[in-house]
Amino acid sequence: MNHSHASLRLPLGLSGATGIFALQKARHARLWSRPTNEYGGLLFEGMSIIMALEKPDHENKWIDIMQAAGATIVHGNNIDRKDIKIDIILVDSVNMPPHITAQPPRVGKILNRVATYQANGVVVDLSWATQCIVQRTLLETDDDRRYRVDLSKGNSPNKGNSQNIYSIKVKQFNGLTRYEVGDSIQFAKRGREPSQGRIVSITHNRLTKKNSVEVKVMEKHKDCEMMDGGKGVYTVKIEENELEGHSVILGGKDFGDVSWSKESNIFLQKKT
Repeated sequence: MNHSHASLRLPLGLSGATGIFALQKARHARLWSRPTNEYGGLLFEGMSIIMALEKPDHENKWIDIMQAAGATIVHGNNIDRKDIKIDIILVDSVNMPPHITAQPPRVGKILNRVATYQANGVVVDLSWATQCIVQRTLLETDDDRRYRVDLSKGNSPNKGNSQNIYSIKVKQFNGLTRYEVGDSIQFAKRGREPSQGRIVSITHNRLTKKNSVEVKVMEKHKDCEMMDGGKGVYTVKIEENELEGHSVILGGKDFGDVSWSKESNIFLQKKT
């Protein structure tokens, strides 16, 4: 790699395909290179998308991101236009039931209008857009169960009091931290030393309104190497207040470009 561009490499995020935190490639850092689709156009080119988020400032940031990646943004006052066909309705499922009691009024208003005038639009979580950008490819909205938001079924096929969900927000670090299935994290059971792991499932109890998190424990080698899997792999269930932040697992080439210390939560992926 040309190290003159190392400081320009943007952290893209955790890839759901590899489980590794992706950094921008050096060739993309030299000249800003937006992700493209299979036809060579911008990633979301040709797609009409409407945002249905609770906070306008949050929505505006996502509008900028989606437009930069080629999407055509449809605004709420144009939903009833017959010459416009909406492909995707983007929502943040963490701000919808079962995470909260009812849909935020602003979100509900948009979704009701979409259901009336754009019945074929697909309601999709922001995690789909995030993974498209991180993986630099246009993913199908049914590639992963977390992407589609099925409003008619409460977003869960489960019966009874337990419901599988894919993301939560936890009060910590003077704010809210978002955790998703697939995230590499640090956790600590009460009275024990911190460990590293990967979230494999999150279960919401409809009665208690509490969430339990199933974590696959990672195996530490030396100070900076972390093995995700292997013969001795096992899982533990923890409460959400036992989560202590995210860990970053990097591939060998990327790890060589970061400043590491024993206090950091950055690790080199050790292959099984």
